[in-house]
Amino acid sequence: MRIAIDLRWISKDAGGIRQYVLNLASALKKIDKSNDYMLIFDGQKIMEKVMKDYGFEVKQNFKGVVFKPGPFSLKNQFIMKKYLKNEKVDVFHSPDFIAPVIIGGVKLVITMHDIIPYLHPELCMRSKKVRLRLFYKLFNRIVIRRAEKVITDSESSRRDIIRTFRVDDNKVKVIYLSAGREFKRIEDTSKIDSIKKELGLAWKNILYVGRQEPSKNLTGVIRAFYKIRKERGFEGSLVIAGKRDDRYPEPYNLVESLGLNKRVIFTGFIEKNKLPLLYNACDLFIYPSYYEGFGLPPLEAMACGLPVIASIASSLPEVIGDGGIMVHPDDINGLAKSMDRVLKDSKFREALIEKGLKRAALFSWENAARKTLAVYEEVIKKRQGLLY
Repeated sequence: MRIAIDLRWISKDAGGIRQYVLNLASALKKIDKSNDYMLIFDGQKIMEKVMKDYGFEVKQNFKGVVFKPGPFSLKNQFIMKKYLKNEKVDVFHSPDFIAPVIIGGVKLVITMHDIIPYLHPELCMRSKKVRLRLFYKLFNRIVIRRAEKVITDSESSRRDIIRTFRVDDNKVKVIYLSAGREFKRIEDTSKIDSIKKELGLAWKNILYVGRQEPSKNLTGVIRAFYKIRKERGFEGSLVIAGKRDDRYPEPYNLVESLGLNKRVIFTGFIEKNKLPLLYNACDLFIYPSYYEGFGLPPLEAMACGLPVIASIASSLPEVIGDGGIMVHPDDINGLAKSMDRVLKDSKFREALIEKGLKRAALFSWENAARKTLAVYEEVIKKRQGLLY
């Protein structure tokens, strides 16, 4: 079986999709020596770097290729078919919702991480997917019907996809993600001290990692932080890590209006090799998101031994289980009380950390790769008439 995985997305996305497709391909490299893989990039330099950095170049059954039209290109829709046919590809896997629908006899597998623009456009109202949501929804419907299988990250997302696009239950497969191996407890205090100094962190730090659109409820995080400072005497910092999104200035404006400029640290984008250090340098992780397809940051935080407070919304209870505290995203008092308890009650904090570590250990990229490989094999067997 010859499998093509679309890595052109990593040139456009520095967040979840990039992590997903690179971790998945790396895990497939470890578990599968029988099938041939073609990793598709949109540039020579990025292909050479990824092939070297992730060890694909030393694997005989992994091949990197450059295919210039990007996944959003109209040209991509028309010339991919011939390219895949010439390469004798059996399965084409797109790691997100855009995929070429005209690919002849090649079996299409797509991953849909969430459908928030259709369910809750008010939570990402200035994104292109919301402005053009009628087009995107129509295109997604076509892609879903064309695909043999749709992979998604949670039961919550699976239900949303089936209900929104009226998809057959058997077509949508849940495969949980995982934190990368680099997310773990770090005992070297000199490295932790170094990242604290670099970012100007306080002696106690509450951390958020992720995008800054309204769905993440950053204003709720800031209000809860303000509350524990004013009412409970917390003297540490709130650290907000992630690339600034100028479409949504509300968190920055709120920090200014509440006089928190010296206590809220916006780090900007954090490089992959520094992110585990940042988790380890903080004392509490907060993630009261309104909607998540999965929610990797709280899982990464638990894997690093950081106590987690998250919202009881969408997929987050599936991910966090009993490994963290669950609060309604609009319950600012509940968020503040939970934060205060974790920071002040050492026994409760240690118990929560242990539960989080055990919970995070239940997820692995190797397991995700095995289940994804089973999907590839299933769609090929179906084509050969071996499934009835």
